[in-house]
Amino acid sequence: MNLRPPAEPTDPGAARGVWLRGLRSVGRALGAVPRLAVGLLLAAWSLAIWNLSDRDIDLGPDSFWKSWLGNTAHAPLFGLWGLLLAATVAARPVPARWPDLGMPRRWLVLAGTLLFGLLDEWHQSHVPGREASLGDVSTDLVAVGCVLWVAAYLGRAEAEERGVRRRLLLGVTACLAAALLASLLG
Repeated sequence: MNLRPPAEPTDPGAARGVWLRGLRSVGRALGAVPRLAVGLLLAAWSLAIWNLSDRDIDLGPDSFWKSWLGNTAHAPLFGLWGLLLAATVAARPVPARWPDLGMPRRWLVLAGTLLFGLLDEWHQSHVPGREASLGDVSTDLVAVGCVLWVAAYLGRAEAEERGVRRRLLLGVTACLAAALLASLLG
């Protein structure tokens, strides 16, 4: 019977942990998809957001909770939008490597999010039963900022499972707080 612990991986940079491995796999997969295909996914997701903005979604009687739930929905919608935009503008890495999203590209993704968020709110202002809110745009920006923060960490060779989980938890908390603030001020 062998009582020795399993041998360490031969690659010291090998990712250990389900979140670290899983999210790095997503990044590598997005980096391997042709830029045009990711751009088409981004366009389709943009149309889905536009379609959601084009209707008054009944979440029950007006209340603070309804407002907070509606504002919270912006985080995953725009978080995925920002991830797709980031994958579209990221430098194409060597296969099996994490996409390179340097600071200029991160600013480009945030600027794109601001513009699309403002356009989405302008659109909502023309839909019966809907109204524009700068609080929603701030929730959009917080969500995309969190996605970029986690993605930048995942690209670091020294990233650890604990760091990924901490960033994910802080990112979700920041998105919930942004939605709460948008609800209180809106």
